[in-house]
Amino acid sequence: MTGSPDAVFVGVATWDTVAQLPHLPAPDGRVVAEDITWAGGGPAATAAVAFARLGLRPALVAAVGADREGTLIRDGLAAEHVDVSEVRTVPGRSSGSCVVLVDRPRGSRAICVRPGPRLEITPDSPAGQMILSARLLHVDHLGWPAVEPLLAALPASAPRPLVSYDAGNLEPRRCPDGVDVYVPTLAALREVYGVAGPETVRDGRNPSPTRPEGDAPRREAVRETLGGIRRREAVDGDTREALEDVREDVREDVREDVREDVREDVREDVRGDICGDVRGREAVVAPLRAARAGGAARVVATDGASGAVAADAAGFYQAPGLTGFDVRSTLGAGDVFHGALVAALARALTLPDALAYANVAAALSCRGLDGRSGIPGHEKTTAVAALYPATTLGVAPSALPT
Repeated sequence: MTGSPDAVFVGVATWDTVAQLPHLPAPDGRVVAEDITWAGGGPAATAAVAFARLGLRPALVAAVGADREGTLIRDGLAAEHVDVSEVRTVPGRSSGSCVVLVDRPRGSRAICVRPGPRLEITPDSPAGQMILSARLLHVDHLGWPAVEPLLAALPASAPRPLVSYDAGNLEPRRCPDGVDVYVPTLAALREVYGVAGPETVRDGRNPSPTRPEGDAPRREAVRETLGGIRRREAVDGDTREALEDVREDVREDVREDVREDVREDVREDVRGDICGDVRGREAVVAPLRAARAGGAARVVATDGASGAVAADAAGFYQAPGLTGFDVRSTLGAGDVFHGALVAALARALTLPDALAYANVAAALSCRGLDGRSGIPGHEKTTAVAALYPATTLGVAPSALPT
C-alpha cells in the first residue's frame, strides 16, 4: 500500500474451515457436507477486508503463528489489498483457526475456535505508532485490551483517532472510556444495560377489553328466540309465514350483532397495533438511550435479520432487514457490518446513512458460505442502501400509552 491507510483495524485474524451441512451432526454422528471451503476470518481482519472491498485503504494490526495458516492468513489479506506490514508472526505459536459448521436449513452455525497468539503492542513500536497516528481506528474484543493502554497514555491535548469498538456478543461490556462509536449486538446491549427485550414489552401490551355487559342479554335473547323457532317447525302455513318474518328479523339482528362485533374487533386491533408499535419502538430505543446515558457518543447495534439500530445526539435510527435474496450463511456478517460502518464514517456519511450502508453490506455478504466471498463493492452497496434507508425513531417516554 502506498500512503497512509484510511483506517487501522486491530484484533483477530484466523484461517477457517467452513462446512455447509443439511443439519448439525448428532453425538458420534456423521453428516455428508453439501460444501466445504477454506477462507480467512476473524472480526478485525474481515472488517478490514470489507473496508478494502468498499474502495478504501485499510491496515491491519494482528498476530499470527509461524505456521501454514499464518502464511495463508497474511497472503489472503494482502490479496484483498489490506496492509499487513504490522501483522506480526510469533515463533512457536499456532495461528488462530476456526472450524465452522453451517446448518443451512436453520440458517445457524456452530464454531470451534483455536485462539491465536496474544496481541501485544507498545507505544513506540511501528504498530503502536500506526495506531496512534490513525484517523480512524477499529478494534474487536481482543484488539481493545491491546489498544486501550496506548490511548489512555495520550496527553489530553494530543490528537487521537476516532475509535470504533466491536463489542459484539463475546463477553459484552459497557462502552469503555475512549470509544467514540460503540458497536455491540442489540441483544448484548440489552444484556449489559439491563433493558427489557421485545418479548417483555409485548407481554405488557394492553389486553383486549371485555364486551359491555349490556350486550350479553341481547345475544342470549336472540339465541332463545332462534331456539324457540326451531322447536315450532310443525305449524300451519300462516303461522309458518309469520314465524319466517320473525326469523328474518332475528337473522338481521344477528347479522347486525356480528357486524358490530367485527367493528369492535377492528377498532381494538387498531388500538392494539398502535400500542404495540409504540412499545416495540421503545424497546429498541431504550437500550440505545441507556448506552448514550452511560457515555457512548454514538451507539450502533446489529439485530440479525431484523437489521440494525443506532443513536447519536441528534436522534435514534433503524435500518430494516433486507429481503429478496438467498442467504447462504451469516458467518462474518457482523464483521462486514463493522468494516462497512467504518468505511461510511471515513466517507463522512451521517449516522443514519452510515447505518443503512453498513446494514446493506452485511446483508449482501450473506450470499457467500464464508465470511468474505459475498462482500459487495461500494457502488452496489450504495445503490441498494438507497432502497433500504434508515428511518428515525423519535419515541420519548411520555409518548407511551398508559
